[in-house]
Amino acid sequence: MCPESGKCTMYVGTEIDPRTQSSTPSCNIGEGGIALAESIHGSAPDIAGKNLANPTALLMIGVSMLRHLNIQNKADHIQNAILNTIAEGRYRTVDLGGKAKTTEFTNAIIDHL
Repeated sequence: MCPESGKCTMYVGTEIDPRTQSSTPSCNIGEGGIALAESIHGSAPDIAGKNLANPTALLMIGVSMLRHLNIQNKADHIQNAILNTIAEGRYRTVDLGGKAKTTEFTNAIIDHL
């Protein structure tokens, strides 16, 4: 849902600017429970190797797959670490309005685990 603020509520009330796709996972579940989880962003060759990518979508894909496999407690733990890192605001990648490098953002998530 995107209110007038121009930001979308994603996951548990976390607001993410809809202009960035770096935080958006996708999970398609077909007949028989076969699932394909992927991020919706492209390959971003312009930032490859520069430590600038936002890993949120790829991490949330893992969360989606854990939920699909009914491993809720681990999925919740990882998702909460991601959301707490974003909400804290200290370590955000450029696309989320911060200055953190990919490794700094990822390490902050790990610290929340």
